Parts: sequence; C-alpha cells; structure tokens
Amino acid sequence: MYFSGFTKLSGLGQSLSSSYLAQKLTDNSLTTEVEKAWKARSGKTYFLLSEKYSSQIYVLSAPYAPFLMAESIKGYWMNTAIIDKDNARSPFQIPGVYGRNLTDYRFFRENGTEYLNAGGSIYLSSDSLKTLPAKTSNYTIGDKGYASWYKLSSNTASKKITITVPANASFTVYNDKNVCVTNYYLNKTKTITLPKKGYIVFTGDAGSVFQLKFAK
Repeated sequence: MYFSGFTKLSGLGQSLSSSYLAQKLTDNSLTTEVEKAWKARSGKTYFLLSEKYSSQIYVLSAPYAPFLMAESIKGYWMNTAIIDKDNARSPFQIPGVYGRNLTDYRFFRENGTEYLNAGGSIYLSSDSLKTLPAKTSNYTIGDKGYASWYKLSSNTASKKITITVPANASFTVYNDKNVCVTNYYLNKTKTITLPKKGYIVFTGDAGSVFQLKFAK
C-alpha cells in the first residue's frame, strides 16, 4: 500500500509526503502442535533480564509485558509470522520508515527454564518467577549477569526493608500498577516500604550480592 499527499504548514506553504505504508500478507497455516505451543504462552508475563543496571528502561517503563495471542489473526504474533513452536520472524519488506525496527523472536530452554530472545534482549516467563520471602536474605546475580526478579505478595506488603547494594548494581521496585516506585541507581535510597503487590528486581554485574534485611 502506497500513500502520498500534501500537508499545509502555516506560513511555510505545503509539504509533500510519499511513502509505502503497508504490505499484504498471505495466510500462515500452523500445525495443531505449533498452534498449541504458542497459545500455551498466552496470558503469561515476560520479564527483561539482560538490560544493564543503569538503564533508563527500569524507570521510564516497566520492563515486562504480557504475552497475548490474538484469536482473530491466525499464524501470526504481533507483526511476525510464526515459523515453528519456538520461532517467529518478521515477513515485512516495506521500504522507508514503516519497515524499520523489525524484530524476530526465539524461545529457548536452559536447565528446564524457558526464555525469550527478542531482538537480542532476553526475557523470562512469569512461570519461573519466585515470590520474595519475608525474611532477611542475600541475592546474587548469576554468571550471565541476568536480572533477578521476584513477585511481591501479602507476606511482604507494607513491610520496611533495607538493602545493601554492591558497586555496579541497583534494584527497582514496581507497584501493582506497573509504576516504578523506587530505583536505587537514581535516588540511592536503601530503606523502603514495599507496596502491597508488584515486583522487585535486582540488577548488576555478574556475582553482585545484595543483602536484604526486614525491619522488626
């Protein structure tokens, strides 16, 4: 689909725009096995693991999102065509700005845990997310440097905690509205009151150890 037209600019005259906007896609039939694998992921939330601890992403937007399959669009997920049980690739070949920033998706498993690689960024399914225990504990960033996510529950609701943060590391807390309520890298606040629900994520260089202590 091709578009062209003029835009009036007050005091400057007119501006001409012309561009390709869309591409017609063919049907993408899936086997029952492949369709079932993708539908099984629908409704789960995927959490970003590979972003650096100092990234603005932790503050500007919650770095996790639900995975939803549209029943009305068979064989596709978002703007990608499903290839098999674990892969989806963008079929678009649109010249210009409307064909940019395309991403392929690949699910893979390590030690029984499923991950999502989205354009080089690694995500973890909510199936593997643990609940933060209401006790003094240490939390260590693994060898791959992946962020460590935990759900907040009624056991930790409104409780005050103090977190000792190592160098080259940070933590961020989100409430149940997916809003960042504190980010250590920005405010250097070690003692906080946890929201009733939400998430906490520990981020940093591989081997970083966080010490979390609940107030009595």
